[in-house]
Amino acid sequence: MFQSLFLLCLPLLLLRSLFLLFSFPPLLPLALPPPPLLPLALPPLLLALPFSPTLAFFLLLLFRLLFFLLHLFFLLRLLCLLFLLRLLLLLFCSLFLLICTLFPLSFSSSSCLSSSNLGVCDPVSGMKSARSMPGPMARDVDSLALFMKAVLCDDFFQLDITVPPIPFNDEIYNSKRRLTIGFYDTDGYFLPHPSMRRAVQETKTLLEEAGHKLVAFTPPRIEYALNELAIRGFFADGGKTLADEFGPDIVDPNLKQQLFLYKVPNIVKKIASFFMRPLFPRIASHVEAHSGCSSVNDLWKHYTSIQEYRNEYVKQWRTLGMDALLCPMLSPAFNIGHPGKLFAGFSFTMLFNVLNFAVGVLPVTTVTPEDEEELKHYKGYYNDPWDKEFIKGIEGGVGLPVAVQCVALQWQEEQCLRLMKEVETVTRGRDHK
Repeated sequence: MFQSLFLLCLPLLLLRSLFLLFSFPPLLPLALPPPPLLPLALPPLLLALPFSPTLAFFLLLLFRLLFFLLHLFFLLRLLCLLFLLRLLLLLFCSLFLLICTLFPLSFSSSSCLSSSNLGVCDPVSGMKSARSMPGPMARDVDSLALFMKAVLCDDFFQLDITVPPIPFNDEIYNSKRRLTIGFYDTDGYFLPHPSMRRAVQETKTLLEEAGHKLVAFTPPRIEYALNELAIRGFFADGGKTLADEFGPDIVDPNLKQQLFLYKVPNIVKKIASFFMRPLFPRIASHVEAHSGCSSVNDLWKHYTSIQEYRNEYVKQWRTLGMDALLCPMLSPAFNIGHPGKLFAGFSFTMLFNVLNFAVGVLPVTTVTPEDEEELKHYKGYYNDPWDKEFIKGIEGGVGLPVAVQCVALQWQEEQCLRLMKEVETVTRGRDHK
């Protein structure tokens, strides 16, 4: 931003400097005027000095050159200031990221912040297919519970009448009842990093040793949920609204691939998807879903499909008698330049935006050399360009934290935090042994 502003102002400042160079003192002509007219163009101070007109003219020219150099010095100072401001901005962003690493736990609440749109700016305003879920970050689960107790109060319920006035239930959070926890270490759509699957399996074992019941859970129709419900709903207009958001701003080079897909006409997306499907079926479905909904009637059917899928998911949840769900979280952190190229990695989290469930994330382990060695044999489910890009994006992550997701049904934040507390207890107990 500062560089653009400087480049915009630089020609104007140079023109101003050149104008001052050739017009100071005011209206002094460039060529040497005839002697009778010279006194009219010289300042009274130089006329009072015992200088010849020619010498006085060259003194004025020297003075103008010095004045021009001062302006150039001013421009250099301005350039240095802009670069200093940019450096300070980078330092601030780095400090912010450092602070975030000191608060590794995060929590997204369906009944608190995500259902209150006051002060929340969605990327696509009015989009209802995948709800945004902002949430707090803290050092431990008890701090997250404290936050929920403070937020779910009468003042908050008065601010937004769309949030049900349900205070935080301490009895559920502090309960010692054994839980029935569903789990899965892969969704069948995007094969996780070896450390992600290990994190879920190790946490499952620790929870079973603590007396909880773990049952295998398979998310129903995951590819359908991600492409037909999440992507098609998010880009119901073919991506035009989101593409317009990038219009007045500088686009990160790593996002240009995504932005190009948003701007391509829908008919081109459908044709490209048709020819890609035999070779890359997963990518083809993803591209075709970006064509969005063709009409208002199509959009209404889309919303109906989302509700039917939620009912199907909850029915399977209830059939297993689950209290909560344990599943992978996209980990470890991607290498620089790769997040924008792996939009499909959202499959681990976007599902719960569609379902509007309460979700919490907390680290349970780190990437080991054994995980890194196993990654060398990673092929993914499709062995397509996404799987190959995934390897490049996460390789070299030994020592980085790996997290899991703890999920509960809508309006059951206390149950989600209860599972997070159990996971935190058993993993910290393992680390202290």
